[in-house]
Amino acid sequence: MIKRKIFRLSIVIMMLFSITLNSKIISVHATSKTADEAINWVKSKVGQKVGTGQCVSLICYYYDFLGVSRVPGNAKDYATNALPSGWSRIKGAVPQKGDILVYSAGPGGSYGHVAIAESANISYHQNYNNVQIVQKKTFAYNSPSYINNYTPYWGVIRPNFSSGSTAKPSITNVKVTAISRDGYTVSCTVTGGNKINRVQFPTWTVYKGQDDLASNWSTNTSIRGSQSGNTWTFRVKASDHNNEEGYYSTHIYAYDNAGNVASYQPGSPSAYVDRTNPTVSNIKISNVSESGYTVSCTATDRSGIDRVQFPTWTSYNFQDDIQPNWMTNTSARGTVNGNTYSYRVNITDHKNEYGNYNTHIYIYDKQGNCTSATAPSTYINPKTTKKSDGWTYAPVLPTYVNKNQYTIEYLNKEEKISTSSPGANWTNAGLVKTEYVNSGGTYRSDNKLTTSETRVQVGFYYFHWCGPTEGIYSNYEKTSKFNHRDEISTNMTVFKRGTDNGHEYVYLYWPGTTNYGKCIHECCGDSSHTSPRSYAWYIGYIYQNKKAVNYYKFTNSTTWSSNSSNAIQVRFKLKTSPVISFSKKRASIHVEKISIRKTSAGKKKITISWNKASNAKTYKIAYKLKKSKSWKYKTTKKLSLVIKKLKSKKKYQIKVCGVNGKVNGNWSTIKTVKVK
Repeated sequence: MIKRKIFRLSIVIMMLFSITLNSKIISVHATSKTADEAINWVKSKVGQKVGTGQCVSLICYYYDFLGVSRVPGNAKDYATNALPSGWSRIKGAVPQKGDILVYSAGPGGSYGHVAIAESANISYHQNYNNVQIVQKKTFAYNSPSYINNYTPYWGVIRPNFSSGSTAKPSITNVKVTAISRDGYTVSCTVTGGNKINRVQFPTWTVYKGQDDLASNWSTNTSIRGSQSGNTWTFRVKASDHNNEEGYYSTHIYAYDNAGNVASYQPGSPSAYVDRTNPTVSNIKISNVSESGYTVSCTATDRSGIDRVQFPTWTSYNFQDDIQPNWMTNTSARGTVNGNTYSYRVNITDHKNEYGNYNTHIYIYDKQGNCTSATAPSTYINPKTTKKSDGWTYAPVLPTYVNKNQYTIEYLNKEEKISTSSPGANWTNAGLVKTEYVNSGGTYRSDNKLTTSETRVQVGFYYFHWCGPTEGIYSNYEKTSKFNHRDEISTNMTVFKRGTDNGHEYVYLYWPGTTNYGKCIHECCGDSSHTSPRSYAWYIGYIYQNKKAVNYYKFTNSTTWSSNSSNAIQVRFKLKTSPVISFSKKRASIHVEKISIRKTSAGKKKITISWNKASNAKTYKIAYKLKKSKSWKYKTTKKLSLVIKKLKSKKKYQIKVCGVNGKVNGNWSTIKTVKVK
């Protein structure tokens, strides 16, 4: 019975895969003549009387030449009379080569008019203006001058001319690429035929047959391919097919301008569109050490796994150490072995940080579907070194070390910024900055001096020579009997600037006036009003010298203390007093308190692991139902244990202690775990 069902299912699938489109493409040619042959025929009649010399007579002979039966009626009747098979009648159309022009009867012409078009501006007429021979005219088909002389333009009758070729196009090199959850791309090469008009890509899913096939698919522009040379391409979108998952079929139809058609109809589906996310299971953490740990998982998918990424970061400073561009970064990618994907987390890739590590898992399939999961958090304890001084050294404090059982000291890195060493044991770590401070007082110079970091200009002043009279004794400087020097402050208005033998000078407006050249004391003689030097005030400069002061960073890493604010290293040792003692012989034995590293629940079981405790030779594990008062015990020499035959869906409490003979260490912190 099972075999019959499988056989019937196979038949159904084969039938679904072999569905072909129901629409038929029919190409009909009412004439074997081409449009060029038709125009050459009418050109040969120019200047001749055809038949009775009427316009309809020319068209009747034209029908004869094209190999179709004549139709009765006047010229105006060609707007409604019977058409040869495959011909078309188009009202108001712009004429093409070989079209029959139809002018309906108007007020001035009860019979209408017909002619043959070579183009929109060239046509051939008989009995035009009562001239009963064939004439070539070069006015537009809807020219007002013609319409006024004859009747309104109605449209054309368009014969279905032969292209001169009956060869079908050829479809080759069909490819299906870029398959994703959103669809796929079909491409092909189309050659031959009489100039390709269009290539259609009708598509449907096997699910429910052709219910999602585009309507009027042979002409529907939504399923028409795009062209690049002889290559035609079409993107099949799942959104156009109800976003269905499963097998898709795409056929290809190529049409040329002569109406010839070629088709490509594959016997099997074109592509399988997978819209289901991958599955992930069996997530494990293993090989935990001070250098890192390994994450592994099982991943499966119908279209195949493309990659599995393991973005990881520490809880310290959140995600500052996560791999950049982790979705595609190969440094965050797992290695594969069958369906198992593994990734090694190294602390060297995370700033050598210790403590809590977080790893997420992202599984991508080959069609862009993705599933994510979270691996158990893992705590990385640092590597420790025990030295002959009795201390154990580590870069950071391990989680199993506590101040109740251990003496703990930290080596801090102190820093100071100073111009000189703060004292012994301080190391100069290099120059931090240089500042320039004043050196001595300010000084003046009539000449402009070069400035630098060690000499800066801090002000200026104006000075003036008076003469030729002796002037007043209180002048700033008496350089000669008739040449005095005055100085004024700088709160003057500058009227003009210039130079005198390299010295800058200005003409000044006196405060509240428009006078310039006035001395601060009345020492100016008559010549001061005519000599430029007598009213030019020269600019002097005030300077300040500077000296460099260097600041250095000094560090000190030689003092061990209980302060951990800037710790770069830690050391610890057991306190001398034992936790439990039974005799003088065992008084010195001290078993370190246990730190539980990890617990995980399984089906009716719990797995527990812990860190090694100093002086412990065996380990005692106590467990009980959360609401129970009595504990059960197990003993092992290993650092992990699986407790089996537990009750499903119940919460258990677990604790561990180290044992050395009759000396027990302190119990660990109690952990609560719910069994699956």
